[in-house]
Amino acid sequence: MLALLALGPVWIGGGLVLLFVAVWPSSCVPAELIEVYSCSPRLPESGRWQELLLLTWLWATPLLTMLALTRRASDRLEHRSMGDAPGNAARNPAGRASSGAQPSSPRSAAASPRPP
Repeated sequence: MLALLALGPVWIGGGLVLLFVAVWPSSCVPAELIEVYSCSPRLPESGRWQELLLLTWLWATPLLTMLALTRRASDRLEHRSMGDAPGNAARNPAGRASSGAQPSSPRSAAASPRPP
C-alpha cells in the first residue's frame, strides 16, 4: 500500500479515470482483475489514445511498485549495515544536525607562514 502512495495520487487517479473511460473490445470484456490483464493486449485495437494509455498504465504500475519497494528495502538494508537510522545520516556524533560547514582549527586557519 505504501508503494502505491509513493507512485503518487495523480498516477493512481489517472489510471482509475482511464479504467472508467476506456472502451474494451467486445470480444474481451474483463469482469475480474486477472481478466483485465489478460484482455489488456487487445486494448489498442480500437485505435483510441485512452486505451493505449490504459495498457501502458496497467503494465507500468506493478513494475513501478516493485521498483519503489526494492528501493526502500535496499535503503533500509544500507542504513542498517552502516548502523545508522534512515533519518540520521546528516547528524554529527553530538547528535546535532550538521550545517555542512567544517569547524576551523587554529592550525588549519593559519595556512600562510607567520611573519618573524
